[in-house]
Formats: sequence, structure tokens, C-alpha cells
Amino acid sequence: MKKIIILSFFVFSLFTISAQVSKTVSITAGGLYGSLTNYDLLNVTDLTITGTIDARDFEILRDSMPVLATIDMSGTSVVAYTGTGGTENYTTSVVYPADTIPQYAFFNVMMGTAIASLTSIVLPNTILATGNSSFKFCNTLHSVSFPASLLAIGDDSFTSCNSLGVVTLPPSLKIIGNDAFYSCGYITSLNIPSTVTTIGSSAFYGLWYVASLTIPPSVTAIGSYAFEDCGTITSIDLPSAITTIPSGLFSGCTGFTSYIIPSNITSVGGQAFAYITKLESITIPPSVTTFGLWPFIGCSGLRSITVSSPTPLVISNSSSFLTGIDTLQCILHVPYGSGNLYKAANGWKSFNVVEDNYFALSTQSITVAGAQSSIVKMKIVSNTALTLSSDQSWVVVTNPNDSTLVFSATANPGFARTATVSVAASGVTSKTISVTQLCDTVYSHSVTSGSLGSMIPYSDRSTITHLTLTGTIDARDFDVIRDSLPNLSFVDLTNTTIAAYSGTQGTIANYSIDYPANAIPTYAFYGRQNFQTILL
Repeated sequence: MKKIIILSFFVFSLFTISAQVSKTVSITAGGLYGSLTNYDLLNVTDLTITGTIDARDFEILRDSMPVLATIDMSGTSVVAYTGTGGTENYTTSVVYPADTIPQYAFFNVMMGTAIASLTSIVLPNTILATGNSSFKFCNTLHSVSFPASLLAIGDDSFTSCNSLGVVTLPPSLKIIGNDAFYSCGYITSLNIPSTVTTIGSSAFYGLWYVASLTIPPSVTAIGSYAFEDCGTITSIDLPSAITTIPSGLFSGCTGFTSYIIPSNITSVGGQAFAYITKLESITIPPSVTTFGLWPFIGCSGLRSITVSSPTPLVISNSSSFLTGIDTLQCILHVPYGSGNLYKAANGWKSFNVVEDNYFALSTQSITVAGAQSSIVKMKIVSNTALTLSSDQSWVVVTNPNDSTLVFSATANPGFARTATVSVAASGVTSKTISVTQLCDTVYSHSVTSGSLGSMIPYSDRSTITHLTLTGTIDARDFDVIRDSLPNLSFVDLTNTTIAAYSGTQGTIANYSIDYPANAIPTYAFYGRQNFQTILL
């Protein structure tokens, strides 16, 4: 019988301890303790508070309610309090500001322990900030509802809250303090609102299960080690207002395999990329002028460093810069033409220096004559194999050496036509060349002295490549041949007679000249380098 009584008492006690006990109270600041019975203090698990509260009431929630699991204080306002009865437990008077969750609200700094039962809390709708260490070490806390009024999360506010899962920060937030979510290792999702301007040191240390984190353009300050040991994140883009990668910012972010330092960065802090063992490649822009100590310590997998400055950055402490990098395995990619400078520069010379692939074109448009097998050569500069292609079959381009492209075209039977030739190389931005082929127009006509200009329409002049004339011509017609037919390459004058002419419209402009009969005029073909054949 005694065993049955004991067993019944144990079952009753277990039921009592595990039972959910809810309570709603409306109080004025400092009145929480007086509104609860001893039974309430020991047994209430779910508490809803309305009215006004201050630091004294938070001290009761933390230290006098051992099974309290959920708190809804959305209907309260936090008022200021000055005295010794608040959450700091000091014998000296402490000032606790209004609209702020008090410092050490749920973490007893004197005992070094936090409330052990709290699982969720709805914060007051009017608070502006959470005080320093307000929820520190609240290991069972998995849900926090933040109000739209919140402007700042204080230092250490949620340090080591290891049960937090999804954290939704409000769009009003501006400041995330130092160590705000330090070592909250089981958070799976966390947003940084577009209103945030400051992220404190070690604010997100150890967020191991957060797969991605976006920093909004509004952020102008980031503290050191802010993202240290965020091991699942594969990359973090820094906003344009950030000009320095702080010390240890990405230290231990083992999800990174490559990183391109943004062009707005001028300095990289010490240990910025420390112990990222999977980091294989990094790109350093010309804007970077300084590195702190041991920026790549522990980066044993680094195999490629790409620099885009033609002048090597001066490395003042090369042993520190190189610590952790296997320079025998890591290739330093440098701009074309700067290899010798890097091979002689302190620090950089320890790497296997390779100049980047490079090519440059002397022009991006050419004109090809309309005749069969017309050829044009273009000067280039290249240190790599080129891939050449044309979107039209009538033009073929080849690369016989590192300084020349050769364009060969079939005969053009009709109007002028165009093609686009693409030039590509590994690791280099591709370029295009516009190729225009004139039609192979043959113009034959019988003329009288000085009439050629009036006989050829202006619309046809740029298309004529072959000209055959009969009849009589003079210096005026030679002027037209020389200056008005830009693509002319073949001239047949064998069946013409050259007549005398006296005037200002001949081959010497603006002067009245006597041009004799049966003589090629002075300067008749001067300057026409594209003439291939002239039959007189």
C-alpha cells in the first residue's frame, strides 16, 4: 500500500511539474512580483503581461519563475528605472533607459547563468533596443518576436542562444551590436534588413548552418571577425561603402572556395581569410594598397592568386603575407607585360608567376574589296592562342602569328555586305571585328572631257572598284578618279584620249593650271594607296 501511495504521489508531482500553467497580468512598473502568488511564481509556464514594466519586473521573470517558458509582453511599455532593484543586481544605483530591454534581462551576471526554461518571447511593441547581454546564454530560447520599432540589438544580446532557429529581424533595425548573435550555432536563417548601417565585431560568429547572408547597401561599418566561422556560407558580397575588410572578417568560413575582393576595398585586415582550408583562388584588385598580418594563414588549399595591377603592391612583411600559403603550388596570375616586375618584387617573387592571357586589336572594323580572294591584314598583340569565328561564310580569318590577323573574302556578286568576326582566348574578354565587303562593281562608260563627275551618281561612287573609260578625258576627270571613288582599285584608260584643260578644277585644287594634252596630269593618282592596277 505504501508503494502505491508513493507511486501515485510521483505521478501527480510529475504531472504538476510538466503541466502548462498560463497567467495574464496587467501591472504598473515594478508591480509584477505583487501581482503573482507564490504558486504562480513557481508554476506559471506561459505569462502574458500588459501595462508598464521596468528592470525590476525583468529581474522577477529571470530569477523568481523557474519554469517560465513563454512570455508575451507585446502589450507592455518599458519605462525608465533608476535604482538597485534591477537586473544588474548591484548594490549601487543603475540607470535603465525607457523603451529598452534591460541589460542582463535574462542573464544573471552575478551568477553567470541565464533563465533555463525560456523558449519563446514576444517583445514589447514599442521598444527601441535590446540591452547588452539581455538574452545571453538563454540556451532553450528558440523563438523571438521583434517589434517594428526596434532600432538596435545590443552587444552580446543573444550570445550562445543555441536553440534559435529562424531569426527574422524587423525592417526598422539600424545597429547590430558586437557579439549580438555570437555562437548561435543552430540558426538556419537570418536576414539583415535594408535599414541596417552597422554590424558589430563578431556579430554573427559561428552561424554554422546559415547557408547565405546578404549584406544590404545601407551598411557602412562592419566590425572585425563579424562572420568568423560561418562555415556553410560560400560567399559574402560587401557593399560599396565598405573600403576595408576588417581583421578576421571571413576567418574560418570554410565554405568559401573562391573570393573576388571588391574594387572598393583599399585594405585587407590581418587574418581576414585565415583558416579557410577550401579556399582555392582569390582575386586582388588594384585598389588594395595594404594587407594586415597573416591574411591567408591556414589557407593550405590556395592554388591561384590573381592580381590586376600592373605594378606589384609593396609587401612590407612578406613572411607574414606568405604564412599558410604553399607557394610551390600556388600560381600568381599577373597582367600581361608585368611578369618580370612581380618576379623581382618582395613577397610576390616567391610564387610561380604567370602572365595572364592577353590580346589587343589595332582596330575593330575593316573594309575588304569585292574581288575574289581579296585580303586585308590587321595588326594585333597577343600572347595566347586565339579562337576565331565568323558569322558569315564569305569571309575567313586566320592568325598566322602573334601580330597579325588575315581576312580573306570571296567575290561579292551584289551589294555591300557585312560580317562579324569574333576573337576569343581563354581568360580574356572576347572582342568582335566588323567586316564590310564592298560589291565588286565594274563601271564602263564613254565620256567627253570633264563629264565623268556628272555621269556617276553619288550613291554609286563608294561601290565602284573597277573603272573602264573610252572617249576623251582631261584633268577634271582625273580629279574625280582620284578623290571621288574611294574604293577604286582598277583603272583602264587604254581607249581614252587626254585633252588639254586650263582651270581650277583639275588635280591641283584652287589654282588655275594649264594641263597639256596627251599627258597624265600632275598629281593624277597622288595618295591613292589602294590602287592595284592602272592601264594607260
